[in-house]
Amino acid sequence: MKKLTIIFLFSLIALLLTSGVVLAAMTSGGGYQIWADVISVGGIEQATSSGGFYLDDTLGEVITGKSSSTNSNMGAGFQEMVKGNILSLSISPASLSLGTLSKTSESSATHSLYLECNATSGVSVSFSGGTLAKSGGTIAPISPGPTASAPGTSQFGFNVIGGSSAAPQAPYNNPTQYAFSGGNLISSAGPMGTQESFTIKYIANISGAEPAGDYSTGITYTALANF
Repeated sequence: MKKLTIIFLFSLIALLLTSGVVLAAMTSGGGYQIWADVISVGGIEQATSSGGFYLDDTLGEVITGKSSSTNSNMGAGFQEMVKGNILSLSISPASLSLGTLSKTSESSATHSLYLECNATSGVSVSFSGGTLAKSGGTIAPISPGPTASAPGTSQFGFNVIGGSSAAPQAPYNNPTQYAFSGGNLISSAGPMGTQESFTIKYIANISGAEPAGDYSTGITYTALANF
């Protein structure tokens, strides 16, 4: 009996990309510095709250929110100044096992990826890493894909399901097919309203000709935001 035990190792990278941004409107004197200011009539921190959220109120501002042109992005208003740039990427659980593979049935495992970003020009998530391998043996990556799972064939790949303002990208966005061919997994054209979750499902199949042993891989997910 051949035993192929599959082990994943994951890492995460989050990058902020800011191109041609100039911060201005700072006022300073002999003993003070005001890095930004607004014209309003008042406001209060945590004016409204409950068990799961709180609200910062600002009153009297006339023109607020985000706007952009070819060479500039602007966040107008007090709340735009204080919240800053947000980019968050996490995975749970951080490691997976596909157990012992059989040429008569598919082996699969899933975990969740969580993404949040308020970049005006959007965010993309990509991955790097190789297919499942050991000394003297590999399981074939599904490339270019997408391709359906086929027990009895050497295959390794995954798909990505979920999201709203950020969406899975081809060839990974098919819920019944899989790929392992590089490129962006997830992307958005503009800022995300809230944190969004995605389910990543990995599958592995063998032909029966692979050498027995422990196969593993390390995959790095990278989020790139353009503010």
